[in-house]
Amino acid sequence: MSLNQRTVTDVFDFASEVQELRISPGNILVSYDVSSLFTNVPLDETIEIVADKALRDNWFNSAYDLNISKQDLVDLLGVATKGQLFQFNGALYEQTDLAMGSPLRAFAS
Repeated sequence: MSLNQRTVTDVFDFASEVQELRISPGNILVSYDVSSLFTNVPLDETIEIVADKALRDNWFNSAYDLNISKQDLVDLLGVATKGQLFQFNGALYEQTDLAMGSPLRAFAS
């Protein structure tokens, strides 16, 4: 279900909306992915935000029956996100911020 008449919540909502469109000849359908505008999210700051939100009112520990400290969660998130390598055109690169489409990006906003 759309948030309003000009947005969609996910790719499935988008596909459903597109199937219902009646596009007139000469018109063009355009989709802008706003998340792709944020290409340089600071990783350390994002990890801190995620840890703060996850442990607010002890939510994370209660929801998953854990007893993890904020520092341990920060360390785990760091291991999961830092030093990630990828290959492009035969060259090896290290990801220096959150990858596009990373769930941490959505959680931090």
